[in-house]
Amino acid sequence: MKKHIFFAVSIVLLLAGILIVSSCFSPFQGDKGTFTISLGGSPGGSRAAIPWMPGMYSEDLEHSITLSGGPGPNQTVNVRGDQPVQFSVLPGTWEIDVEGWRPGTLGLGKQFSMGYAKVTVTPGQNGGVSIRMFEYHELGHPAPPIQGTVFYLSKEGFVGAEGRTCHYLAAGMNDLNDPSNGLQPFEFHWGLTTINVPDTRTGIGTGFHNTVLMGEYSSPAVSVLTNDPMFSNGDWYIPSRDELNLLFQNRNYLGGIGIGTDTTYWSSSQFNAGNAYVQNLATGAQSQTGKDTPCKIRPICAF
Repeated sequence: MKKHIFFAVSIVLLLAGILIVSSCFSPFQGDKGTFTISLGGSPGGSRAAIPWMPGMYSEDLEHSITLSGGPGPNQTVNVRGDQPVQFSVLPGTWEIDVEGWRPGTLGLGKQFSMGYAKVTVTPGQNGGVSIRMFEYHELGHPAPPIQGTVFYLSKEGFVGAEGRTCHYLAAGMNDLNDPSNGLQPFEFHWGLTTINVPDTRTGIGTGFHNTVLMGEYSSPAVSVLTNDPMFSNGDWYIPSRDELNLLFQNRNYLGGIGIGTDTTYWSSSQFNAGNAYVQNLATGAQSQTGKDTPCKIRPICAF
């Protein structure tokens, strides 16, 4: 009887061991996911394109595609033209960076386009990712066709004027100026000192929205901005609180800003009915001050 019990227990333990071992070596444990990347110059496009010339394609465009940030080692592959690229990676969230180069200059010449996306890979996945390319601008360089200097790049993009997806912020070459306003040169009142301007925002890309609201309430600063021929080409606006902070963080790309003693600049973000956010572009200190305080304005543009 004892032998039978011992035999039965042994069988149970053996089966349990087999299950444990088999689970450790299951073909479904740690399976990779496979997906294909396609580059497009327009929404839904699947061909490599010159992003600022819709419909203009070239089979000679060169791209460097890098996967990073996932649970495995980074991967980089170089491709030419609209050739789809397939990756097999461990499950997890990966970042995809694409850099575009002119034919024959991969990594050696001038970059002229880029793309970015995130993908979450699951075991056994077999799908596709389409990446829309956009024109590359180097920080600190002019941003044609507007007369401004690029000081911020967002690979993921942000929502700008009229709901457009933007990747860059550019600053005007000079501060806003109106010698006839009775104040020191380049200084303005925010205006609307007792008026609550509803729904002003603070985030990146929201300054245009704020400036439109200020204009609807007859802000004198916005009136000068919209009538200044220097800022007539493009959707120039007064930066939001967070955009103004980006001006400070990247001021090295903007010669002449934050230099001297009169370095307090307006944002277009209201704090309350009597005050709005300002920032010292020499020290980086942000605060709120009365809307009738004379401060400078550096118009910016998102594209």
